[in-house]
Amino acid sequence: MRAAHSKCLIPYDYKDIDLSGFENRSLTEPLGENRLYVDVTIVGDASTVYFISIDTLYVSEEFYLRVKKSITEFDQNCSDIVINASHTHSAPNIFSDSFGCINVDYMTVVHDLILALAKEVFSSREDVVIKLKTYKIIDEPFIYRRKKIPFLNIVKMLPNYEKSIFSDIKIVEFSTKSSCWNWISLNCHPVFNSANRISSDFVGDIRKEFENCQFFQGFSGDIRPNVTSKHNKPKSALKKMVSFIMPVFTIPSAKDFKAFCAAIKFSLSQSPSMDVEINCVELNSKEFQLNLSEDSQSVLLKITVLEFSKEFVFIAINAEVSNMYLEILNRSSVFPSGCSNGMLGYLPTRTQLEYKGYENYYSLKNYGIDKPFSQNKLAEIESFLQNIN
Repeated sequence: MRAAHSKCLIPYDYKDIDLSGFENRSLTEPLGENRLYVDVTIVGDASTVYFISIDTLYVSEEFYLRVKKSITEFDQNCSDIVINASHTHSAPNIFSDSFGCINVDYMTVVHDLILALAKEVFSSREDVVIKLKTYKIIDEPFIYRRKKIPFLNIVKMLPNYEKSIFSDIKIVEFSTKSSCWNWISLNCHPVFNSANRISSDFVGDIRKEFENCQFFQGFSGDIRPNVTSKHNKPKSALKKMVSFIMPVFTIPSAKDFKAFCAAIKFSLSQSPSMDVEINCVELNSKEFQLNLSEDSQSVLLKITVLEFSKEFVFIAINAEVSNMYLEILNRSSVFPSGCSNGMLGYLPTRTQLEYKGYENYYSLKNYGIDKPFSQNKLAEIESFLQNIN
């Protein structure tokens, strides 16, 4: 098996440019590296797969198909591509008008950069040694963001300290004769920076820990940084009142950002809980598609499964995937990649449908979805994931 990797800073003048992610940008100090990157890894010999990462909120299915068409025009042996959005909330919009004005010029720059990197890695593949490592999180930098309000039977976006989450960090090490690089999958919303300045958020800071690192956003649909009134004083009057009853999320500071990144870096400095060399001769792929709508509307969920070996299964989903799906999968071999190859919105589990909340109800209009998904449709997804061989 051969592989290669390349990355590049996105060359663009970001002065006076609209950013997607937050409806209103704040006047707080900017947090995170003010640079945005594209990474491309190619894996395969006779048949190739391209793994692409972009510092952006989302990618549209149209953009994914455009990139795939461009790559297959020079690599007829390309069997698949994956485009993962880091989900930073501080990059130009290349997804949908629901998240601000689409920056068509910027989209073209990113497309052309991906194509140039894809051609570079296509011609520089070498025999590769692959290792999969799992690291346990220390100091609880993440928190579940859905909390049921007592007696009201509703769910709000509030810190939930009682709910356990699946927060392991996955690292894949690639080593060839001439280079080494890493993949990292982490399950958490990059929402530290809300200032009106581009930022890769915590993603860029974590990448600095490695000589060559490609980031993949995992299953983070209901997970965010643990920055709450338990540690910080809220600024708004309403949040101050609510915080007397229960913790609320607060605006992150530079101190919070540094503490979060330090917790991740410390966790990665410990011995991994799993360290397996992957014997991969050929990537095996399968795709599951399901229309989540029970009426005439098309809401197509796509799950791409790329099996390097029994010990390493890459799963890409075109949604902000609930972290609880990692419990449903229940496999140490899974390398999760949410926000991939398009975006249909949040993907809740069946148990989350019992109560309304932002993820499975109030956010639907942002993605052009008419009504919540059904229990039966979500049961089909869970069954597929549970039965991946």
